Amino acid sequence: MPYAHLAPLAGGTILLLALLFWTGLVRSALFMLSPTEVGLLRARQEFAGQQIAYLHQDQRRLLATLLLLQTLFATSLALLWSLALVADGAGVWPWAAGVALASAVLGFGLPYRLAPHWQQEILARAGFWVLVAHQLLGPVVAPLLRLAGNMSRRLPSATTAEETADADAEDTEEETGPADERELLRSIARFSSIPTRQVMTPRVDMETLPLSATFHEVMDRINKVGFSRLPVVGSKEDEVVGVLFVKDLLPHIQQEDDFAWQTLLRSPLFVPEQKPIDELLREFQTNKTHLALVVDEYGGLRGLATLEDVLEEIVGDIRDEFDELARPTWTQVRTGVWEAEGRTAVNDLCRAIGLDAAQLDPIRGTAETLAGLLLEAAGQMPRQGQSVAAGPLQLTVLSSSARQVKKVRVELV
Repeated sequence: MPYAHLAPLAGGTILLLALLFWTGLVRSALFMLSPTEVGLLRARQEFAGQQIAYLHQDQRRLLATLLLLQTLFATSLALLWSLALVADGAGVWPWAAGVALASAVLGFGLPYRLAPHWQQEILARAGFWVLVAHQLLGPVVAPLLRLAGNMSRRLPSATTAEETADADAEDTEEETGPADERELLRSIARFSSIPTRQVMTPRVDMETLPLSATFHEVMDRINKVGFSRLPVVGSKEDEVVGVLFVKDLLPHIQQEDDFAWQTLLRSPLFVPEQKPIDELLREFQTNKTHLALVVDEYGGLRGLATLEDVLEEIVGDIRDEFDELARPTWTQVRTGVWEAEGRTAVNDLCRAIGLDAAQLDPIRGTAETLAGLLLEAAGQMPRQGQSVAAGPLQLTVLSSSARQVKKVRVELV
């Protein structure tokens, strides 16, 4: 192959491979962002971060734009080498094969591996790049997405994982036998769709230790609550500075009151509240820990999740000889009327009173508890004695504080 042809071909190849690689890095880094990280980007006073947070709101269009951009680069690369093959014949076949392999590795394989390590650096430089691509390819991406939507509506609707599990359970009823085995199948099918906030212990119910506590106060607290791990908070209630493992205290149990127990703290694991619990389980395995602190998109502490909480979503309640018997958080007063604690899970209460929880979905938004449902329906912090309609339910506040709804009367209307 003459050297005169090699320079422009090599230059074009290197440029297109670099663009393919960069776009792949940006795509991988963007879709590894958690809701918490997107919220932090939105809060920063940086153009790139705010643009990425804005574009991330429409993930379907963003993904289509980046994939179309990669397709254009890959197509240009294929066209370039097709012309080279036509011009120079079989002499460039080995080079063409090498470039095809390089485009697959640099465009899709390598970015997925490298993006987690360079995520912040990539995002700091990607805002303008993504915005320009979004604006230039928008007129092409929008009709493609509409076409894809029209085609999907004409196809038979896909069966959800939960429906599949239910169907499998029914088809194999004779083989599986008891209903609890069928429920286990359903739990496994739902596992990846359950967010961490649904299984966590809310912040108001968490047991914590103050960082300023003396050694004897710590020991008294541990004896009282009976937990093997306790989050330690600083001057603010939401400021978790570490986690104390009771087993780390055992060698020092005879120490005096001035013992610096704070030196035994371990680094806490923070996870976003929207993280699916199957990913949380893998994170527990990777970090070799059983406890995670749950934060919202602004970094505020929402609660605490444990390995036991995750496993209970599959197998049901796990109790040992030291656990107290579960106490229902609601009682029936008379036909059609119940009294429940504000922390009662809406889904649990609906099952108990025979109501389809889906009837409350338009009202409750993301609320998981009865107090959250009442706040969503009222639009403000309700006063004690105030009554609010929530779909087929009439909710009356029986007990509350300035910050919390403690007890509610629930009536079916």
